[in-house]
Amino acid sequence: MLDNITFLKNLGVDPKSIIDNKIAPRSAKQGLSVEEPKTSTMDNNGHYAAARQKSKVVPPPESNKINAEKVAKQIGRQSTITSGRADIVFVLDSTGSMSDEIANVKNNLGVFAQELLTTYNVQANFALVDYKDISVDGENSTVVVKNKLSNWYTDSDSFKQGLGSIVISGGGDAPESAIDALATAHKLDFRTNAEKFIILVTDATFKVGNRHGISDMEEMIGLLERDNMMTSVITSSNLKATYQELYEQTGGIYGNIYGNFSQELLKIADNIGENVNEGTWVLLKDFQAVRLDGEVGSRCDTDKDGLYDYEELGKKESLTIKPFITAMCLANNVSPDLYKGKDVVEVYNYTSNPVLPDTDFDGINDKKDREKINGNRFAGLMVDANGSSEYGINDAIPVEYKVNFRRFFTASNTSYHKDLSVLGSLLSSVVYKDRVLDVGEGVSFKGDIIKMLDCYGMSDTKRYQSKNKYGDDDISELGIGHRKIIYQGKEKEVIFVTVRGTNGTVKEWSSNFDVGADTKDYWDQNNPDWDNKHHHKGFDVTANRLNTYIKAYVKQYVSTSAEKVIYITGHSRGAAIANLLGAKYEDDSEYKTYTYTFAAPNTTQDKKNYKTIFNVINTDDIVPQMPLEDWGFTNYGKMKKISVAEKYEKTLSKNKNVSGTFEWLTGRDYNNDGGTKRTLNAFSKVATDRTAIYCKDYNRETLLISWLIPHEYDSYKNNLDKGWRLQRHIYKNNSGHIYQTLAFLMQDLAYLASKGDYKKQYEAYPILGNDVSRKYEAAKKSFIITSGFGNQVPIIGGMAHPHLPQTYYLIAKNNFVGLT
Repeated sequence: MLDNITFLKNLGVDPKSIIDNKIAPRSAKQGLSVEEPKTSTMDNNGHYAAARQKSKVVPPPESNKINAEKVAKQIGRQSTITSGRADIVFVLDSTGSMSDEIANVKNNLGVFAQELLTTYNVQANFALVDYKDISVDGENSTVVVKNKLSNWYTDSDSFKQGLGSIVISGGGDAPESAIDALATAHKLDFRTNAEKFIILVTDATFKVGNRHGISDMEEMIGLLERDNMMTSVITSSNLKATYQELYEQTGGIYGNIYGNFSQELLKIADNIGENVNEGTWVLLKDFQAVRLDGEVGSRCDTDKDGLYDYEELGKKESLTIKPFITAMCLANNVSPDLYKGKDVVEVYNYTSNPVLPDTDFDGINDKKDREKINGNRFAGLMVDANGSSEYGINDAIPVEYKVNFRRFFTASNTSYHKDLSVLGSLLSSVVYKDRVLDVGEGVSFKGDIIKMLDCYGMSDTKRYQSKNKYGDDDISELGIGHRKIIYQGKEKEVIFVTVRGTNGTVKEWSSNFDVGADTKDYWDQNNPDWDNKHHHKGFDVTANRLNTYIKAYVKQYVSTSAEKVIYITGHSRGAAIANLLGAKYEDDSEYKTYTYTFAAPNTTQDKKNYKTIFNVINTDDIVPQMPLEDWGFTNYGKMKKISVAEKYEKTLSKNKNVSGTFEWLTGRDYNNDGGTKRTLNAFSKVATDRTAIYCKDYNRETLLISWLIPHEYDSYKNNLDKGWRLQRHIYKNNSGHIYQTLAFLMQDLAYLASKGDYKKQYEAYPILGNDVSRKYEAAKKSFIITSGFGNQVPIIGGMAHPHLPQTYYLIAKNNFVGLT
C-alpha cells in the first residue's frame, strides 16, 4: 500500500516542497557534482593500486546552459495527462575498487531523477542491489539494500542514504558475481504500471556462479529481455564488448565508468525517458497510471483484447486531491493554506483497463467478460449428470467460487487458502465425466474439464488418458492447460493440472487396492514404473505415467525460460495421484507449486515434509485413512481435517436452521455409519504391515478350502474371476488345502466397488463378493457396512456421503470453521 507522500508524488505533486514549505522546483541541471577520487583506487583485496584507472573529475555543468531539444521535449510532454512511471534498479559492484564510482552515483542521483521528471515527466522509484563475489564473500554478499521494509525508494534523497550504507570491501579474482546480482534485481517486486530498468555499474567482468540456477549470461539476458527489463551498463571501455550483448539485446545503452560520470548518467536518463514516454500516459479513476500505445481518441487497442482504448477508458472527469494534500500538510505541521499548486487531476472513469486484456485476472477476456473490473466471483450449480438419487441428495447443488490468477503471485504457496481450495474442489469434480458445473447463461461444463479450463483463459488445453498407452490397471486421466500472466511487472506461466478420481472401472478400483510391497511374495514387485517402493504401488505407477504427459506438455507448450507455477488438484484416487505429483513438482526448483487434494488415500511411507501440499480430509471418510497408518502410511504435505458429522451436520441438538450444513447444501440427511475406526482396527488385526498383505501363511486362519485334488483346484481358481486379480492371491499346500492372502480380500472389495463395470465386462459379481478365509471375515464385513459396497442402494453404507465431492466442496467453502 502506498503512503500518502508516494501517492501524491505519483500524481505530480512535489511532497518535499510542501514539507519544506517550498514551492519553486529545482532546475534539472542544478547541483551536478563528481566526488574527487582518491590518489589511488583500491583493488579487490582492499589494497591501493595506482595502476588502475580513475574516474575523471569534471566540474558541474553550467546551470544556465539550455538544451533546446530537451526544452522542446518538455513542452511536448505537458499535454500528457499524467507522469510516466519507471522502476530503476542500480546494480552496484561494491568491491574494493569501486569507491569512487559509487560516490559518483550518489552525488549525481538527484540530478538524474530530476532530469527524468522535468524533461520527461517520469516519476521514478529506485532500488539498489549491492554485490561482490559470492564465492569469496559468501552467498549472502549479494543483497537488496532495503528502504525500511520496502525494496524501493520513492525519492532520491532516501536512495542516497541507501547508497551511503554500502560498505566498499571484498572481492576476489577479477570476475565478480554480476549474474547473481542481475538475477536478484530481476526478481524484485516491480510495479505493474511501471517500465522496468536496470543499471549495472562495475569495473570488472562477471562470473557465472549464482544462487538462482542461471546457466550463463545468455540465459540471464533472455530472462531480462522476456520481462522487458531494459538494462544499461556503466563499465570500462575494455569491458564494453563483454557486456555488449546484455545492454544491446535488452534495449539499454553503454556508459563509460571512467568518462564524465554525470553526463554518462544523464545519457541513461535520456534513454529511460524516451522509452517511458513512447505512447500516452493517462490516469484511471482509481489513480492507476497506464501507458497507451497511441493517443486517447485513436483506434488503438493497447492490450489487444478486441476493445479500443477509448471504449475501455470511458469518460474523463476531474477529481480533487485536496484531502490527500491537506492530510500530508497537517502530518508535517504545514498549513494547507500555504499550498498553491495542483489540487485536481484528470482521470478516466474506466470500464476496463486498456492495458490489461483481462482486467480482473479471472481468465476471461475483457471483451467477453460481463463484469470486467471486479468479476472474480462466480456462482452456479453442481449437477450430477446421471442424477444423484443414487446417493439420495439433490441432483443440483448451489456453488460459489473465485478465479483470480493474481493469487499465484500474491498468495504464499506454503499457506492454505480458501479460494484456491474451493476452486480446486470444483475442478476435481468437473474432471469426472458425470459432473456438470452450470454457471448460467448457457455456460456449463458437463464433465468436461477442458471446457472449464478454456472458459477461464487456459491455452492448449488437453485431456490425457493413460489407458491409451497402458493396458494394465494403473491408469487414470488428467486435464491440463496453461495461461501466461503478467502482474506487478512479473510474467509467469500458470499451469493447471486436475487428476480424475476413480471412474468406477474394475481396473482403477483394482489399482486403488493394489498397495504393493517390496517382497518376492508380491506379484508386481519389479514393475519398471514403480520407482519409489515407499509409495503405494498403484498410485505411484499411475502418477509416474501421468507425469510423462505433464512433462511432454510443458516441453511442447510452455516456454523453457518461463517462470512456472503449477496448480495440482484431485479428488479420491485423483487426490492420491495429485499428492505424489505435488511432491515431485515441489522438489523441482523450476516450479512454484500449489497442490490441493480432497479425500486423498494415504500414498507413502516416506516422512519427508512437504510445505506446498494441502490435503483436505473428512475424518468420517474411510478412504483417506487407507492404507492404514498402522502400516506406516501417510500423505505428503499438510493435513486439513474436520468431521462433517461433528461440525456440519444438522441434528436435533445442533446447527438447526443454519446455512452451511450438509443438509442445507444437498437436501438430504448426512449418512455416516460411524464405523470407520471399527473397520480400520479390523484390517490392522489381520496385517501388521504392507508385506503382510501378500505373505503366504499356511495356517487354519488363512485356510479357505480343504482337500481339493489338483484338477479341482485349477477349476476353482479359473472360476474365481475373469481378470486374474483374485487368482494371484490364493495358494495351496501339498495336501491340497487352499489358502488366501489379505490381498485376495482387497481385490474382492475392488470388484464389489466396480460391480457395474465387472458385469459389463464379464458377468454379474456376487452381491457380497467371494468367500474369504476366517481370518479376514470381520474385516470384510466391517468394510462392506462402512462403504455400502455390498448394498444395492449405496447410501445404506456410510462411505458415500462422507466421500462425495459435494461434501468436500462444503468443507472447503466453510473453511474448517464451525457454524453459528
